[in-house]
Amino acid sequence: MVSERTPEDYLLPPLFGYLRKQLRLGFAESSIQYLTLHNQTERLLVPTSSDFLDDPRACYWLVWRFASRRAAAINRASDEDLAAAREWLASLHSKSIPRHICEISFSRSSGPGGQNVNKVNSKATLKVPLQSLLPLVPTILHPPLRSSRYFAERTQSLVIQSEESRKQATNVEYCYEKLHQILRSTAKDIIPGETSQEQKDRVHKLKKAENEARIKAKKLHSSKKSSRRGGTNDE
Repeated sequence: MVSERTPEDYLLPPLFGYLRKQLRLGFAESSIQYLTLHNQTERLLVPTSSDFLDDPRACYWLVWRFASRRAAAINRASDEDLAAAREWLASLHSKSIPRHICEISFSRSSGPGGQNVNKVNSKATLKVPLQSLLPLVPTILHPPLRSSRYFAERTQSLVIQSEESRKQATNVEYCYEKLHQILRSTAKDIIPGETSQEQKDRVHKLKKAENEARIKAKKLHSSKKSSRRGGTNDE
């Protein structure tokens, strides 16, 4: 039996990438502001990375901000949008994203690998402009892709690198595999699973039982009031 996923299951994995991104931007560059109390007065501050680490209120604010945006994105998605997103995820494969929208460059590898490792440009860097990528993926994936740790603000692209191999072609394929993994993991984190008929029936029964209990409580309360009025009249 597969356990049901909670809202936290959808929020926590991409949350860490979001927080890492804000730390990397240093907050000021991302125009993030939060309200705090100082000497009994309210001031609007722009926190820095050190503020985030030193003041847990900044962390709480970011978590709240992220969760609110993510919940709003899911709530705005219609049943048709979610169904289309699930269908897209089911058909996603390593070649779903056309390679002509991607940019490949090479540089010297910095890792171990023999005498030619620093002489040959074997390290591959894959850039995928969001302007070209977002129209190809479900709308519900757009916010988490922008908050991904692979997203480069300056170029507005996903930037993926590989230097596992000494061969350029192999590292290029590794980059495309990583892109596929990023899209799949992001989609699984944000797209809720389809509610089964069993779950729908259980929710319906719970609502029905709750409604019956509410009506029963109202009748009991009304009966008590009537009995009190009747007792007063007898006196």
